Amino acid sequence: MARSTSKRAQLAIVLAVVALGVIVSARLAGERAWRRALREAGFAAELAPPGPGSRVLIVAPHPDDEALGCGGLIQQARANGATVSVALMTNGDASEWATLLGERQLRLSSDAFLRLGRERQQESLTALEFLGVAAGDVYFLGFPNGGLVPMWRPEHWGYEDTYRSEHTGAAAVPYELAFIPEAPYCGREVVSSFIQLLEHLEPDMVFVTHPRDVHPDHWATYTFTRYALATIAVRGNDWARKAKVYGYLVHYPRYPVPKGKSRGLEMRPPVELAGPASRWLTLPLQPEQARRKEDAVRRYRSQEPRFDRLLRSLVRANETFEELPILQVGPDQEIAWHSRDRRAKLKGVEVEEVVLSKLGGPDAHVRVSCAPQPQPPGAYVCFDIRSWDDNRAPVIVTVYLSRVGTSIRAIRPGPADKGPPVQVLGPLDGLYEIRGNMLALGEPGARDLFVSCWGSIRDQITDPAAISWVTVENR
Repeated sequence: MARSTSKRAQLAIVLAVVALGVIVSARLAGERAWRRALREAGFAAELAPPGPGSRVLIVAPHPDDEALGCGGLIQQARANGATVSVALMTNGDASEWATLLGERQLRLSSDAFLRLGRERQQESLTALEFLGVAAGDVYFLGFPNGGLVPMWRPEHWGYEDTYRSEHTGAAAVPYELAFIPEAPYCGREVVSSFIQLLEHLEPDMVFVTHPRDVHPDHWATYTFTRYALATIAVRGNDWARKAKVYGYLVHYPRYPVPKGKSRGLEMRPPVELAGPASRWLTLPLQPEQARRKEDAVRRYRSQEPRFDRLLRSLVRANETFEELPILQVGPDQEIAWHSRDRRAKLKGVEVEEVVLSKLGGPDAHVRVSCAPQPQPPGAYVCFDIRSWDDNRAPVIVTVYLSRVGTSIRAIRPGPADKGPPVQVLGPLDGLYEIRGNMLALGEPGARDLFVSCWGSIRDQITDPAAISWVTVENR
């Protein structure tokens, strides 16, 4: 009996060793595939740290994102004599868990969320001072946490349709420490406020959350930042067109790998985002810089109860950024955006491909290909294209595609005022074709456009498929 038990134990050990070997081999194979994909995508390049005379602006959706994405960059830029400014889009005043644990109460009031917003402001000031950024170079815009995507949509774009925060109850900036106190909560004001800040700072390098970041506020922060730069450029300020824009990633499925404290490991972007057309750059950090970044992250104490593991996961031996240039498309050409996100747990809308074609005339042809899958209630695909009229006012046409039909919203002035702007063909679970005069490109020359497309369920983005500043030539 004892001998039989011994044999079973030996067999169990052998099987365990074999299983461990299989797991290690699979992980090594995956690691090699990952490195090969990044190498083929050109990830070998290093980002040159900003030097003397450089004007760097870091844009963060919430307090702590600036240190998580750019804590090492800030240190290197300041050490090299560059000017570094930080803009916070929101005060992070909708973090339910942080409020619940900090306030020790079950019923959350608007005052509790406002207290959290002020607390997170102070955490950013403390952490950024530790990294070398003075309080006078930190700008709090004070827009609503969780409200940036609704304000990007036409429904809350104008001053007559302000958005009200479901957490603080405010419809305007309620904070005394704000770039523009009492600024109304609407898309036009977000752009207006950001334009004022950009024209005050005139940055030549802008670091902002990546357009494929799956957090709605992070995705929308990129949209507003890039659209504000484009608006400044079309009004004749050339520095806005020349400013280099880099995206940093915070929220993405299975990112980073592994989770938890990994300060000595290399940070790499997700393979799904490292295609042949991507421009990911790496910024190596000295061990002391990584340690100091981690110490700065620890100063965001309100976020530790729930997000401590994620915060520590983003402190690595390097930081990664993707350069995001202005895209160019000429007559009889097309530009395509592809989605590679395959989140098994998310039963939302998946946009596989968006193609914008300019076919020589004043009209545009857009194809939006969606994954064929049942769509839940409240799901839609949004295609949004923005330009500017001769007086540089925004021209916005938004097409909502859902299983209950097609809705087209236009913001005056625009081509929609001259008749039906677009024709939409195709079902929700396949290929849409969107044709029409929404670009107003009849005259010779070039026209700046701002294109965004995403899948959503009740304004929660399920697939941030495309968002880009595009210059279209017409002749």
